[in-house]
Amino acid sequence: LNDMGIDAYGVDGSDYAINNSDISIRSKLFKVNLNSDKFPFAEKTFDVVGSFYSVEHIHNIDFFAKELQRVLKDDGISWFLTPDEGLEQRNETDVFTNPFEEWKKIFEDRGFKVKKFSPHEMMALRGKLGKFKFYLLPKSIQNIIKKFAYDYSNKKMKDTSFVLTKNL
Repeated sequence: LNDMGIDAYGVDGSDYAINNSDISIRSKLFKVNLNSDKFPFAEKTFDVVGSFYSVEHIHNIDFFAKELQRVLKDDGISWFLTPDEGLEQRNETDVFTNPFEEWKKIFEDRGFKVKKFSPHEMMALRGKLGKFKFYLLPKSIQNIIKKFAYDYSNKKMKDTSFVLTKNL
């Protein structure tokens, strides 16, 4: 994102992950315990917050939701991608392996609007699939192809994806 001119930052609870990141972005990465550390950003800093396979590890969801509300702009969004495996997959690190409906309730109870979102909607058909020129087809057909390609490439993964906005 920074290479594209977007002022982007990252947080992680792991020194290892931060210390092994690309040196060019390390100054924009912060070690944060998402259960208890105030996020190192001012109120209403972000237009977009992304969380990919991390929210299921948060034990103190109330604290996390309050911090997310604080750093997200009023018209901002937050996108989550997380396992959708149910209670049987929970353990001491994956404390929330909820299906979408449970995540929806958790975040709606904490002042967010929640909408299911499929990552296939963000796929581009110009990468590995570019040689087939699917991007020249009508958008409705492109969307079907993207959904099929996403589902095929992630057939072993059971996940859910959703977008949060502030409930103002």
